[in-house]
Amino acid sequence: MTAEPNTTEPWLSLVVDASPALLAVVRGGIEAWLRNLRWRPEDIAPVVSAVSEAAGNAMEHAYRTEEPGTVTVDLAVERTSAGRRVCVEVSDRGSWRPAGSEPGRGNGIALMSALMAEVRVDARPEGTTVHLCSPWLHPG
Repeated sequence: MTAEPNTTEPWLSLVVDASPALLAVVRGGIEAWLRNLRWRPEDIAPVVSAVSEAAGNAMEHAYRTEEPGTVTVDLAVERTSAGRRVCVEVSDRGSWRPAGSEPGRGNGIALMSALMAEVRVDARPEGTTVHLCSPWLHPG
């Protein structure tokens, strides 16, 4: 018996200036999109929180030594006969900043990991991409 391959459908792409003032636009766009796809509020909230953390970090830290740039948030729903999940890429073209020693800071990856099933950070000279996937949601 073989598993049904993943199919990826509806997707959303948001590109915003790296301004923390625009974080509400990102959160609102994701929430509205998932609501439109008939996701339950309790399944939307962790996705919005994790993406907000990743996008907020990019907005705050990526362009500290460069001219402000943009933050891109790409989302796609993956489906199989067993369920669905949303996978997200949050990317910037700035510089990676390792976690510092400031009290109360540096907990973003731990927070995202607590909310999402998969978290991966790809930091490269040309920018950083955070990959997130929610847990699989089974049809009910």
